[in-house]
Amino acid sequence: MKRVSALLLTLLLLISMIPWAGAAGTQSDAMAFAQKYLLAQSELHPTTPSTRGELAAMIVRLLGLQQKADLSKYTDVTPSTLYYESLSKAMSIGLLDSSGGKLNPGGYLTRERAVVLLARCFGVPDGDQSLLNSYADNTKISDWAAGPMAGMVAAGYVTATNNQLNPQSNITQQELVQLIYRLAENLVTDGALPQSGSAVLRTWNCTISDRTINGNLYLSGAFNHVELSNVKITGQLVVYTGSVTLSGTSTANEIVCVGPNVQVNQTGTIPVRVNAGNAVLSGGGDVVASGAVTLQSGSFNRIDLLGATATVGSGVQVQYARLLETGSRLTGGGSVGLAAVYASGCSVETATTQTQHFTEPGLGNAKLTAVTPANDATPTSPLITTTIQLNQLGITDAAVGTTWEREGTLSWYVDGVLVKEYRQFLLYEGVQATFQTTASYTGTPTPSTTIEARVTCGGQTVKLSQTVDKHIEKMSTPVRTMEIEATLRRTTTLYSSYRLTGAIRTVSAGTKVTYLTYATDQARQIRLSNGQTGWVGWNDLNISTKNYTRYTDYTQSEKENYVNIKGYSSTSKYLVWVSRLTQKVNIFEGSQRQWKLIHAFTCATGANTTPTVPGVFRYQYRMNKWDFDTYYVSRPMIFNGGHAFHTRTYRTNGTLLDPTIGRPVSHGCIRMYDQDVNWMWNNLPFGTTVVVY
Repeated sequence: MKRVSALLLTLLLLISMIPWAGAAGTQSDAMAFAQKYLLAQSELHPTTPSTRGELAAMIVRLLGLQQKADLSKYTDVTPSTLYYESLSKAMSIGLLDSSGGKLNPGGYLTRERAVVLLARCFGVPDGDQSLLNSYADNTKISDWAAGPMAGMVAAGYVTATNNQLNPQSNITQQELVQLIYRLAENLVTDGALPQSGSAVLRTWNCTISDRTINGNLYLSGAFNHVELSNVKITGQLVVYTGSVTLSGTSTANEIVCVGPNVQVNQTGTIPVRVNAGNAVLSGGGDVVASGAVTLQSGSFNRIDLLGATATVGSGVQVQYARLLETGSRLTGGGSVGLAAVYASGCSVETATTQTQHFTEPGLGNAKLTAVTPANDATPTSPLITTTIQLNQLGITDAAVGTTWEREGTLSWYVDGVLVKEYRQFLLYEGVQATFQTTASYTGTPTPSTTIEARVTCGGQTVKLSQTVDKHIEKMSTPVRTMEIEATLRRTTTLYSSYRLTGAIRTVSAGTKVTYLTYATDQARQIRLSNGQTGWVGWNDLNISTKNYTRYTDYTQSEKENYVNIKGYSSTSKYLVWVSRLTQKVNIFEGSQRQWKLIHAFTCATGANTTPTVPGVFRYQYRMNKWDFDTYYVSRPMIFNGGHAFHTRTYRTNGTLLDPTIGRPVSHGCIRMYDQDVNWMWNNLPFGTTVVVY
């Protein structure tokens, strides 16, 4: 049996833990594995952010995808683009989304984007979004990512760190690979499936009989046909290519069709979901289709079309069809008992179908009520949450015998400004919706905020308005700086000047103090327990080696509140705040008291003995390189005399000397990832304010 178990996680552990100069056998095994199943040696950087192109390459190699899609419509890829062939194969299963006619293969993947793409690829259904409410940073999850994120969390594929999902952080290669491993932990090429766990089956033709698969089964590679006879799949059957037949007592929670030209033949009624590409189905079961589907033979209870085309073959019977999104089309020579149209721009072209249009029927005497009233906010707890409910629709659909569903628009306004809108929002008796927003304390804060929900359907609108107190009298900021502990080595004099002049008092040996900053190589500034500050000699302190970094970053609202309440201004449209405590370079765009966070780059500030000097500075000038004979740094951007933003250290041969990032390590400068330094180099004008705190 040719099987790789726990393969991807093992690979990343090897790469991150074993130095490349170690035992040859171990390294060669790891590299051979990397080149065969994941990425080539030159492409592996476990701790760096992963790109969309790297994700495409990983999935193509793992699944053994062979079919290619035409990429000519994408303006930012050519045959010379890195990972071009992988991108072509990945797009055959609709792996990546596009924007403005671009695939952006070099773009970094946020955690939430990676989760959405992998959920689509591996057929993970959307989950109940209320599951996300228990996480501290749930409001950072984008609307389009909430369903897939909830599904991946519910299935155990995505886990939290310190009760945070970190949806807006870039995902590293190591994290991405571990996520893929959780989804598909076994790779099989000869049909001999593992005793437990999900498996990717890459084979040509095979028959699997009388088995229970405890997990998901992914049919991929270049296979022609797989027959499952009396096979019980406790999870999902995901099909990327070729055809599959389920016979006897074969079962699965769901069959998911992801790739082009997929064929599914079953004797049972397992529900089928067509995510992307096109599928031909025979047998039965409810069908939900986002991609084109042909019902070739059999009898189907219900089919839901989400902007897709369904062709009902001659002799096929469908009891009930719902056209739920614009562009849905029902055609073919088969029999459909009732087609319910819930959106505009849909068509029903089957000859014998009874069609009912349920678009924009109005709201009747519907009312909105607050199941959970909006809560008051404070500067330290600015999150406002409310849940509303729609009742008294009072219109019945004779086709299904219940108060029928219809589509409308749900809009949320904060102080009269539209902040979220859900089109094609499914309306039915008792439907609920939860809204969260963060109260603003920037500019001139108002004492209250008004939250208004509006539901519109068929030209009618119902509203619910709630006013909450912001408690601006409690305005404060939770932002702190890094405070380094130290102990006096000897009894010494505390001076008022870094030149060690102006004696203040004598401080005894062993006194515990807070180390603040330093000047040249002759004096260090300290703070005593009573708050008094002054300077002592360079060698008068034993400085703690403790890592004081706080790895839970401030929220976006906390960062914006901090710089706006402080009233920082800048001569450019950008403001930079270096948080020594969280090791982040925060970039804001806007103007005084109206700053909005646009980037949060991970950095490495000065080590405990040579901390980055706090204060407010200006970006002064820049150089291409600082060369220190045995090593160098690139693109230093100087903001405080000899202190600058620059890359990590490189040997003279171009290899990385010190990869450390995310904790204090430098001689006072700000070390950053190359790509982040490049963004600042290309965008920040001279004179931009730099705050170090």
